[in-house]
Amino acid sequence: MNKNLLTILLLLLVGVIVFFVIYESSSSRVENRSENQFEYSTDEFEDVAGSLIKYKEIRQIKLSGDPKAIGWFNKQIYLLEGSQLKVISEKGTLLKAIGLTESANCLQVMDDGMILIAYKSRFGIFNSDLEMMLESESENEKAIFTSITRLDKEIFVADAGNRKVHRFSMDGKKLSDFEGVSGAESLHGFIIPSPYFDMGVNHENELWVVNPGMHTFQNYSPEGDLIRFWRKSSVEIDGFSGCCNPAHFTFLYDGSIITSEKGMPRIKVLNPDGELLAVVAPPEKFDGDQAPDVIADRLGNVYALDYDKKMVRIFMKMNKD
Repeated sequence: MNKNLLTILLLLLVGVIVFFVIYESSSSRVENRSENQFEYSTDEFEDVAGSLIKYKEIRQIKLSGDPKAIGWFNKQIYLLEGSQLKVISEKGTLLKAIGLTESANCLQVMDDGMILIAYKSRFGIFNSDLEMMLESESENEKAIFTSITRLDKEIFVADAGNRKVHRFSMDGKKLSDFEGVSGAESLHGFIIPSPYFDMGVNHENELWVVNPGMHTFQNYSPEGDLIRFWRKSSVEIDGFSGCCNPAHFTFLYDGSIITSEKGMPRIKVLNPDGELLAVVAPPEKFDGDQAPDVIADRLGNVYALDYDKKMVRIFMKMNKD
């Protein structure tokens, strides 16, 4: 090859390399960077069609402490705030309060007024006068109790730390526990990436547990046998996404399910098979990314415990279909 031609080619190659080095150096500067085309964004999924929103906010109750959980019974709101159990009216007036032995995680007020409270690794039972009837022994150090309920004459506690549901007698004796393992290939036990692990008993006396890592509702017998389940994994409004959703749920008296999500917070109403019926509160209603705890009264009003704003927010269904 002609030496002059080889020299020209080498010079051209050096020039191309220098050009790309200068270009890359310039474009990598902060002020010259373009938006990351691979960055995940949920912005487009935060918009909710107005026709789906069938509830309106009718009241807000500002709270003085740091709220942890909410319950409802006989036209009264029950609140865990730090190591206190408070009872307030539906207009926010403090009716009574007691101190607890330690900060509690979750609360359930049953239809007969019995109050169930779970701490990190043990639970307490109180009567409607806020008198303590029982305090259980502690579970192991790994335990993180996140939900508590009663089925017939037994207490069930969801434990996010051990990824189990514990079953107790009414006198606090441990009867059994289960991990949610079943013979179905699509189910792998309870997958709990963070301490969100909710459960509840509907008005047909069925125990339902959320498998949050799989966006799945699972119905179990008291002994831990899987009866049926449904799953909704989607970033769309009719599904659940993220590491662990729904974070909280409760039942309406007609059997419908109120769900609450974190990350992209929103509150929805589903039928017992998981089909979307309505939206209570879209993401734009919330400032942060925490999932509000939710409860409902006999009229179907939804009470949301907004952790970011430190308030109880009450939503009522509008007269539209």
